[in-house]
Amino acid sequence: VKGVEEIFSFILENNLYSLDAQISAFIHPHISPSNSESSGVVISSYDMERKYALVEAIYGCAEGVQSLPHDRFLVDKKEKKIVRRDVREKRKCVVVRESGYVTSEVPLALRERQALKDDEILSMVEQAMKFEEEFGPFELEFSYMGGRLFYIQGVPYKPEKKEEDVLSEFVLKATSTKHVRSVVGRVIRVKGMEDVRRIGEGDIVFVDPKVILERKMDVVLAIARLSGNRVVLYPGTESATHSLLALKEAGHTIVFLPGMQEFEDGEMLAIRSVVEIKRVK
Repeated sequence: VKGVEEIFSFILENNLYSLDAQISAFIHPHISPSNSESSGVVISSYDMERKYALVEAIYGCAEGVQSLPHDRFLVDKKEKKIVRRDVREKRKCVVVRESGYVTSEVPLALRERQALKDDEILSMVEQAMKFEEEFGPFELEFSYMGGRLFYIQGVPYKPEKKEEDVLSEFVLKATSTKHVRSVVGRVIRVKGMEDVRRIGEGDIVFVDPKVILERKMDVVLAIARLSGNRVVLYPGTESATHSLLALKEAGHTIVFLPGMQEFEDGEMLAIRSVVEIKRVK
């Protein structure tokens, strides 16, 4: 009950509603990393041509996809086959304890395995395609529990990437929500509200992974409210729906980092297009 109260209080305090919106909250079980069950997201159409679907998966609950190394699969919907795959070593996952979301060690035997089998990926994409026929492109969050697939939530998804850009994402490089001009600036590593207040003109914002894992939405919203078009280095992928919506709608440029790369407070960075990010003195 306390958790539901916090959800509604946060929505109302931050004006995240409209007069005709229907607000609801629900509680669902989460998965222990002690078995091979998985969670993640499936995007029914990841490119503007609606040729490819994207599946991202990790052990534990789907919160881990937002900021921990995880698997990514690009599926050709017409050919019904996986055309790109990026299977990472998954040392940690996110689980739920009485204290909230916490990171936990993944058993050694599971770390380098795919979090989903190929037939599970293709079956899920087929279901997502049927969903899209009815409602349009969607991002669906899922969990496997007891060998059964559950869809936890869904949000509309607007494909904005060309086919060649989608395919090139599976080469290890940074990607972005929009074109990044050449930028040289100081990194402000944001862990809390006090760090947001230190951000000056020309600074490059790096969102600490714990901000995402611990769901510090007040910090994310504070970054979103910064004036101007800020460059925000994001330690995760575009499937991190809740955090990214606020940043996207504010018009900031979000750079998704390859390999969950991290930067320290005060470092100087040179960003030359979304392909190259270099530390400079």
